[in-house]
Amino acid sequence: MSGGYPEEVIVIPEDPAIRDVVNGFLGEIDHQRLHVEPPSGGWSKAFDKLMEIGARQGRSIVVVIDEDVDPNRASKMPEGDHANVYVLTIRPKVESLRTELRKQGLIKPNSLEEIGRVLAKDCREGTRYAWACKALAGNSERLAQMEEELKPILFRSI
Repeated sequence: MSGGYPEEVIVIPEDPAIRDVVNGFLGEIDHQRLHVEPPSGGWSKAFDKLMEIGARQGRSIVVVIDEDVDPNRASKMPEGDHANVYVLTIRPKVESLRTELRKQGLIKPNSLEEIGRVLAKDCREGTRYAWACKALAGNSERLAQMEEELKPILFRSI
């Protein structure tokens, strides 16, 4: 780790919609040390990809899944060394997040990448307008942990 921060951040999106949100986030950050995996094709496959990649010193992994009908999906991560692994969930799906943010006037209709931009802006500015919505409410503790570790490298030159 360089200066106590990870040298590499890997994002594993569950599906193409989540990847589009992540791509919007990428446009707002210093992403030189960030790599986005292709969509895994399901939450269990996202966890399989996590196990394949493996945690190691100097690497942080962010797995982004939706909960569909299972609010405990994040807790189903396989056992192992998960230091610097963060599982973010959307309740129940990206479409519900998009609807909620659109009703709040935070995004334009039908723009998944705009969701990512708004979430990145919240992180950069230390606000919680988008992150406080019902669809992301279960992430507050994980978000605080991630910000402590990842914000200094993802937002350093912006």
